[in-house]
Amino acid sequence: MSVRPPQHGRRWAGGFGFTLVEVVVALALGVTLLVAVQALVVTSFRTSVEIQSRSAAQAARELPFDLLGPDLASLPAGGGFTLGYGGLTFTTLDSLHSQRLAARHAVVVRYRGEQAAGRVRLVRQEREVEDQRFSDSGVVLTQDATAIHLEILDGRSWHDRWPLRTARTPAALRLTIEGPEGESLVHVFPLQPMRWRRHDG
Repeated sequence: MSVRPPQHGRRWAGGFGFTLVEVVVALALGVTLLVAVQALVVTSFRTSVEIQSRSAAQAARELPFDLLGPDLASLPAGGGFTLGYGGLTFTTLDSLHSQRLAARHAVVVRYRGEQAAGRVRLVRQEREVEDQRFSDSGVVLTQDATAIHLEILDGRSWHDRWPLRTARTPAALRLTIEGPEGESLVHVFPLQPMRWRRHDG
């Protein structure tokens, strides 16, 4: 008595294998699966690039606030502070130069708006307290704004000029950046109470 192992598959022409229809169906399913995987990979890549682009754009939009905040948080007592056509100018212990920052060396910084190619850009400039003029170079903080507003709160209302003729002290600074698509970024920085003097820079 002989026992043969069970035979699987289909038999044709003396052998086992798949029919042509089964091969075509398998190939069609494989191609469909590959196309679906490729579409998923492409979509994931595009989404990742878009998220990174948005993150970079958001970081660029937040840069003025990220620099202005530490500058205002490091104001020395009795420092100069003025706001007008020339921009916002004040004395701070926060510097973009590592040696000055490490030494807590006071510097004068100026935030001002500049017209460029139909847009307004916000520029941060820095100079030594002893110097009378700012250098032409500076850090460009925004490129594509349509308007930039700097205002100071005296405890009652907002002003685009400082100091006032009254003896009020500044309570907060508001920076508004209007974008090309009508969006506005607004940040209010509280100012520490202290005696202020006019800055002639």
